[in-house]
Amino acid sequence: PITREWTRKPLEVAEIGKVLSKDPHLNIGVVTGKLSGIVAIDIDQPQIVGFNPESAMKKGALAHTTSKAHRLVFRSNNPEVLASKKITRKWTDLTEKEKEKVVDREKYEKEFKELRKQLEEGKITEKEFERKVPVITLIEVLGDGRQFLAPPSVHPEKGVKFGWITPLPESSEAILEVKNLDELKNVLWECVENKEVLFELFEKERLEQTRKFSKDVLEEWFETIREELDEAKDHGSYVTFHCPFHPPDEHPSFAIYRNTFLAIDFHDGKVYTLKELAEALDIKLPVKKTTTIEFREFKAISEIRQGKIFVKFQNDGNETVPVCIGAIDSDWMPKDAPSNVKAALESIGVRVKRGEPRRLIMQIKAELGNLAGNLTKSLIKELGNERVARSQADKLVELVLATCAKLFTNEHGEAYVAIKHGNAIEALPIRSNAFKRLLGYLFYKHEGKTPSNEVLTSALNTLEGIALYEGEKIKLSVRVAGDEKAIYIDTGDGEWNIIEITADGWRIIPHSQIVFKRSNITKPLVKPAEIGDIELIWKYCRIRQEDRLLFLAAVISFFVPGIPHPIVVIYGREGRNKSSCCRVIRKLIDPLSIEFQRFPKDEREAAIIFSSRWLIVLDNVSEIPQWLSDFLCRAVTGEGFETRELYTDKDTVPFTYRRCIVINGIYVPTLRPDAIDRCLFFETKAIPDEERKEERELWREFEKDAPFILKAILDALCKAIALLPQVRAELRRLPRMADFCVWGEAIARALGYAPLEFYNAYMGKIKQQKVEAVEKSIVGELLLAFMKDKQEWKGEPSELFAELRKLADMLQVKRFPKTPQHFSLELSRIEESLKGVGLIIEKGRESDRTRSRWIRLTWSSEKHSPPKGGEIVESSSTSSEPIEYVTIKVVKLPPVSEFYGVDGRIYKVEEVNKVLTLPEPNARPLLEKGYALRMGFSK
Repeated sequence: PITREWTRKPLEVAEIGKVLSKDPHLNIGVVTGKLSGIVAIDIDQPQIVGFNPESAMKKGALAHTTSKAHRLVFRSNNPEVLASKKITRKWTDLTEKEKEKVVDREKYEKEFKELRKQLEEGKITEKEFERKVPVITLIEVLGDGRQFLAPPSVHPEKGVKFGWITPLPESSEAILEVKNLDELKNVLWECVENKEVLFELFEKERLEQTRKFSKDVLEEWFETIREELDEAKDHGSYVTFHCPFHPPDEHPSFAIYRNTFLAIDFHDGKVYTLKELAEALDIKLPVKKTTTIEFREFKAISEIRQGKIFVKFQNDGNETVPVCIGAIDSDWMPKDAPSNVKAALESIGVRVKRGEPRRLIMQIKAELGNLAGNLTKSLIKELGNERVARSQADKLVELVLATCAKLFTNEHGEAYVAIKHGNAIEALPIRSNAFKRLLGYLFYKHEGKTPSNEVLTSALNTLEGIALYEGEKIKLSVRVAGDEKAIYIDTGDGEWNIIEITADGWRIIPHSQIVFKRSNITKPLVKPAEIGDIELIWKYCRIRQEDRLLFLAAVISFFVPGIPHPIVVIYGREGRNKSSCCRVIRKLIDPLSIEFQRFPKDEREAAIIFSSRWLIVLDNVSEIPQWLSDFLCRAVTGEGFETRELYTDKDTVPFTYRRCIVINGIYVPTLRPDAIDRCLFFETKAIPDEERKEERELWREFEKDAPFILKAILDALCKAIALLPQVRAELRRLPRMADFCVWGEAIARALGYAPLEFYNAYMGKIKQQKVEAVEKSIVGELLLAFMKDKQEWKGEPSELFAELRKLADMLQVKRFPKTPQHFSLELSRIEESLKGVGLIIEKGRESDRTRSRWIRLTWSSEKHSPPKGGEIVESSSTSSEPIEYVTIKVVKLPPVSEFYGVDGRIYKVEEVNKVLTLPEPNARPLLEKGYALRMGFSK
C-alpha cells in the first residue's frame, strides 16, 4: 500500500485522484466496517453455495467478480451487520460431490494428500492432522477490521482482473442499504440456494440448541415430524413440504434440512428448530427416558414416614434431572421438602396431589413404566399386595392424545378436538355425540371392550380441561371463511375438502388447517362442472327480468365472507315457485338435510339456529315479530348474543353470527324500517300450466344443472376479487349496505354486465323500498298524508303528535302510538326512510329563553325536479304531486312507441339500447313485458 495506515485512515477522494493520475495501474482497496459503512459478502465457493447474484443486484446491491467468484457490496450503519464472520468447511467434511464443485480443487487435494502422507509416515500426530486439514471458506462477511480489492484491481498472486457486474452509481446513496441482520438474510436468501450455509451465518443460537441433542435423537424427531406434515419431495440433503402454517399452496414452501436439522418457512423466512416446530404444530416428540430409583432409609411400612424416594430423570435424550419426591406420607409433602419439588415433578409429567401414598405410586408407575418396577413392587408388598394400574379413563385420554391432531378451543371458549383424515383435518366439539362415539370406538379397538358411561364422562372432562387450559384458541367458521383476497368454502364432503377462491382462479384442496366446523345436518356441495352456465338458474328461480341482476349479485355474494349480506325476501302468490327458489339457493350455497328452519320461538332458539348455519331460510312467513326483526338486523351486521347455559344459573353461552338470510311468503312480510333497509325484495312470476313439472322430475333436472351453475358462480367470484380494487375506487357514494354494494358491482361486472348497471339498479331498489318502509309505518303513512298539501311545517313535537293523532282518528287508523315517547321513537326509526322519499326532518331548540324544542318537516328540492335522461317531446302540465321516475334501457321496441306520461308529458320509445327516464306507472308495462330493463330510480 502507498500508505501504511490506509485501513485506519483512508485517503480522501481528492487524494485518491491525484495518486491514480500518477499511476493508473494501482489496485484499489476498500475498507469495510464502521469506518466506511460498507459491508461486502464474498462467495468463494459459488457452486457449493448455489449462488446467483441477480436478485440482490435488482434491489441495488453492487456486484463484481473476484479471483474465485463474486462479491456483493452493501451499505449499513448497523454494528450487527458490520460484524465480520465466515462459514468454512474442512476438506474432510465435504461430500465427494461437493469436492468436485470446489474452486481450486487441485490445490486443496494436493495439500490434503501431502498431509495424509505425513500422518502415514508418522511425521505428524492425528491431532496435528486434524488441526492442519485444509479449510475451505464458503461464504464470508467482510465487515469491521477487513478490506477488499475493488475493480479494476488485479489479484496480486493469480493475476486475475476484477470487474464490475453492476454499473457504478453516481452516489453511494444509490447502493442498497441493509438496516439489520434480517434484511441481510432476506437479500441473501434469494441469492443462495444452499440455505444451511445461511443458517450457520444467521441462526447460531438455534444451531447451538440443536447440537445439544444427539444425532440419533434428532433423526427420530425428524421422522416423527415428517409423518405429520404434507411431504412434497425428498431432495436428499433436505425435504420440502406444503407449509403447515399458511393456506395450502401449489408449490412446496416449507423445508427441513438434514445436516442442521433446522426448518424454514419460505413465506416469511422464519426458522425453527425441530423442538420449536413440534411445539408450534402440537406434535408430541418421542423422549428417551432412563430412570433409576434408589431407596434411602426405607426399612418397613412403619417407617414410611421417614422414607424418601429419589428419581433421576433423563429428559429429551440429554438433560438429567435428579428429583427428590420427598417423604412418603398421607400428607406427603414434608416441611423440610425443597420448595421446587412439586414443580420438578410436574415438569416430568407427574401430577402432584395430596392424598395417600398409593395414589403417588400409581402416578410414578404410570409415568416411568416398568423402570419403576422395583419401587412399586416393594411398596405394593408392604401395602398389602394391592394392584396398581392406570384407570380406563386415563388410557382413553392417552389414546385420544396419541390419535388426534390437537385439542383446542374456538373463539367462544368451547372445547374442540382436531382429527386427521389423511391430509385433511376434522374439527369436532368435545361434548358432541360424534366425538363420544369416536371415544367408544377407540377404546373398543384398543382394549377389546366397551367403556362405561362413567369412564367416558371422566375422559371427556379431562380432555375438555386440557383443551381449555393448554389448547390454542382458534376461530371456527361455518361453510364460508377467508377475506377479500382469498375465499374458502367448505365442500361438506366426507374427505373434508375445501374450495379456495382467489383472483388467479379456484381449486379444491384438503382442509389441512383448522378453519371450519360442521353440524350434524351439513350436506356436501355439488361438484362444480368443467364449464359454467349461470343462465340455468332461471329454470328454477322465476324472478322478474328487471330484478335478475340484483338477485344474482345477492345470491353469489352469499359466498363472500366478512360482509353484511342483504336479507333476500322472495314473495308472490300461491304456486309461484317461491319455496322451490329458496331450495335452489339452499342447495347451491349451504346444503343441509333440513332445508327450511322452523320459526324460532325466542331469541335463544334463534341464536342456536343461526350460529350453526351459514344460510338461514324461513319459509312461508307472513308476519315477523318485532324481536325477530331486530334479531335479523343483528344477524346481518354480525352482532353477538348471550344467553344462560341450559339448566344453569351462572354460566352464559355467547353467540356471534354474521349470516345470510332468505325469507319467502305470499306477501312481503311485515318488517321494521331498519330491517327493510337491509332487505332486497324479489317477486316471482307465475308458472304457466304447460311448464309445471313434478317435484321428482324438477329436482332430477336440477341435480344435472347445479354443477354448471356452481361453476359459473365460482368463476364470477374469481373475477370479482380481481375487480374489487377498481370498483372500490370508482364507487364513492355508497348506501347503507356499502360492502354489498361494492361486491355486487364487482360480481355484476364479472358476469358481463356494464359498469354501474348493478349500482344504478341497487340504488333504485333502495329508493323504492324506502317508500315501502314509510308506507308500512303508521306514523310514516300519516306524515305523508299530513304533508300532502304542504311544502313545510314547523312546531313543537307535541303539536305534531296531536295533529297526526287527530288525523289518525279521522281516518280510523288503529295502532297509532299512544304516547308522545312512543311516537318520537317510531319517528326516529323511519327518519332515514322519510329522507329517501324527499321528506326531511329537522329538530332543534329555540334560541330564546324558553329553549323550547321544535321539529320542522320539509320536502326536499328533489320532489319537484324534472325527470333526467327522458326524451321529452311536448309538455302540457306538471302535477304538483311527487312522481316516481324509473330509468330504463330499451331492449326491444314496443308496439306503441309514443304515449302520454302520468306527468302530462309525451314520451317516445323509438330506439333499442336507448336509456330513458319515465314515470314509474308508464315504465311498469314496458318492464313487465320485457321491452326494457330497469336501470334505477330518480325522484
